[in-house]
Amino acid sequence: MGFCTAIRKKRPKPSRNSRIAKRSKRRSQSSEKPTTSKPKHKDPPIFTRKFKDKDQFLATTTPKPISRWLLWHMYVTHQSFNDEIFRTRTINKVFAPLAFLTHCVMLWHFSDGTTRKFLSKLLRVEGFYAIKSFEEDFQRYTSKFIYNEVSNDNMISMCNKLFITDKLVLKDGFKAATKAPANIQILTMESDKTGGFNQLHEAVLKELRKACGSKFAVGNPEKLVRAETKMLSIVGTCVRAAFDGETFKFKKAKFMCYYGVRQLEHPFFIVNGKFSHAVFSGFEAWSMPLTQRSPCDDPSKGSTLSLVLVRPENLGDILELEHMDNFDRIAKAIQVVSHREPKRGSLLLPFIDLPYHSEQHVTYGVTDLTVNWRSGFTPSVVSNLSKAAEPVSNIPPGLDKLFHCASIRIDASGITYQGSNDPVPEESNLPELSVENSLKLKPSKSTRHDPHSLSATTRSKRIQRMASENAILPEGIARKQRREKLQHFNGRFDSPFLFYVVDLRRSGILLSGCYGGRPALAASDFRKPANNIQLKHVPNSVKQKGKRCGVC
Repeated sequence: MGFCTAIRKKRPKPSRNSRIAKRSKRRSQSSEKPTTSKPKHKDPPIFTRKFKDKDQFLATTTPKPISRWLLWHMYVTHQSFNDEIFRTRTINKVFAPLAFLTHCVMLWHFSDGTTRKFLSKLLRVEGFYAIKSFEEDFQRYTSKFIYNEVSNDNMISMCNKLFITDKLVLKDGFKAATKAPANIQILTMESDKTGGFNQLHEAVLKELRKACGSKFAVGNPEKLVRAETKMLSIVGTCVRAAFDGETFKFKKAKFMCYYGVRQLEHPFFIVNGKFSHAVFSGFEAWSMPLTQRSPCDDPSKGSTLSLVLVRPENLGDILELEHMDNFDRIAKAIQVVSHREPKRGSLLLPFIDLPYHSEQHVTYGVTDLTVNWRSGFTPSVVSNLSKAAEPVSNIPPGLDKLFHCASIRIDASGITYQGSNDPVPEESNLPELSVENSLKLKPSKSTRHDPHSLSATTRSKRIQRMASENAILPEGIARKQRREKLQHFNGRFDSPFLFYVVDLRRSGILLSGCYGGRPALAASDFRKPANNIQLKHVPNSVKQKGKRCGVC
């Protein structure tokens, strides 16, 4: 029995002319189809990267685009982290973006010359807004903050004051602009014989403490007000809020400042509550809601705040993360975690008290920004506000001082500021968090000879069964104790991180900054490359591959 196979004939090879005709026909058909134009802009790197799992893909998608107001806030915030704008000795810093932006926009409208160029470069409003839409957003977001004094009923207190001498004549347009959208208070001080208000530093200090707390002070009054001072500004923000969850005490642990640096014992505490979490390329973001400390009848003072913590994946990337080039990525992270559904979890947070103060340094939370600007750029950087006031003896008016006042204190009770009258809970009074399978007590000397009484301290069920069957256990095995059951946290902030206090209702940033331990290192220390021995020590805050927490 055989098989019949059919022989397929080969097709004749088409000629060269027929191939050219088919090719020209396909080209003509493709040219008739409508072409879709590609977008001119390129997506940021966070969208073009490859995703490892589904959670990372969901973390980079939001139900709506980023608010321009939040994006502009984040741009100026990260640009102000530069040492030429906001100079600090270490990486620890606290900044009040909303109060600072409100004041700088007012100066930007009424400045000219070098001052106008500097403020335009600092704010860069044209890169995010058209002038008409910017004025609408600026009036909508800033007109609701009217808290100018610190009180027990205020969750937010903003200081935005301008002190001038009676010799300086302000223009009508400047007065109207400071009252309507920005709520900037203009206080006229009586001048002395020299035309300034050198002897009135106590009055300025009184207004400063009334708006920013009793601890805000300047050790040398000559640094606050000088004889030639004619225009002085004070901006700042105070926040009083509590965590929406339970807090527990924790033992002192090591805070990893940098690779190869000696780790010091740092106080920590535990927060149990509902948190939102998202993982991005190179960093992760956590968000926790904040509630009001004292009850209030006004619904406009309700809980709209959230504390956002951003931690880099690698310890040495903290300076790169706070750089101006990553402002859009952080704004995207804040937008993502604010829209994600919170889940139950626990965080290990350090006790924070910024700026760090001591008995030798009696200036708390007061930074003269004009000194930094004059030394970093040019002495005439804020010396021309000709549209705000009339010139005095043919000299255009300028801003002599711009004091920035901001502090933050994070403890088990929540977020406060330095000098707050709220009671600070002691670490010993906090409740302890019960841990399952904790470390068992060591056997006493009187019971070490009895192997049957050591079943609770052994770490093997087989040894426990042998002890219950009256078997003779070797002394070395009987004396072994169980290993300590480490406490599990969904997030451990025992390395440098960024923090933001965000108003979710208005998409504004009230406080921002960086914390790198106590005492913190300078920015130059983070630019030194680590050797191979230092890289072998992995900090506890770095996640191990293959492990997933219950929140993310």
